[in-house]
Amino acid sequence: MDYVLSVHLPSQTRRLAAAVDEALREAYARALGTDILNPEGDFPEQPDPTFTRDRFSLKHSQGGGGFRPTVGRIPFLNSLFSALPAISGSTAQAPLWPSLAPIAGGRSVYDKDSKPEEQCWTTFCVSGCRTAREMQEEITSVPCDLKQNPRNQRLTSIFPPFLT
Repeated sequence: MDYVLSVHLPSQTRRLAAAVDEALREAYARALGTDILNPEGDFPEQPDPTFTRDRFSLKHSQGGGGFRPTVGRIPFLNSLFSALPAISGSTAQAPLWPSLAPIAGGRSVYDKDSKPEEQCWTTFCVSGCRTAREMQEEITSVPCDLKQNPRNQRLTSIFPPFLT
């Protein structure tokens, strides 16, 4: 499933991801004899109805069940973040596909001397291609503010301002 999500556009995989999550929920309910992933809880008027589901969604090493919902993940971005800088090349390395320069940009964000206006993300985002539009939609749909998360400071520094 991770491979399919990482190589296809989110608009092509949303329904599949939801179907996989629902199938896993049904399988866990059948195997465990109770719907452990029910967001409404185990019984009426439960003080914290999502407690069991959230606990089951923790990693095994953290005492959880290891369930990772497919719907909330966006491996498509991981693939794109890895591929686009390589496609656009750098001052030290020729681009993999020079013919994609109008879409991917002429310089990678990882160039030490790269100027922000020449970075591949800026060119890519204004190119109007479907992949760029879906990348922007996925980034802006993330519920947390990327600028405030210290783990994402490096990433937010390479994106055009309209994405962060």
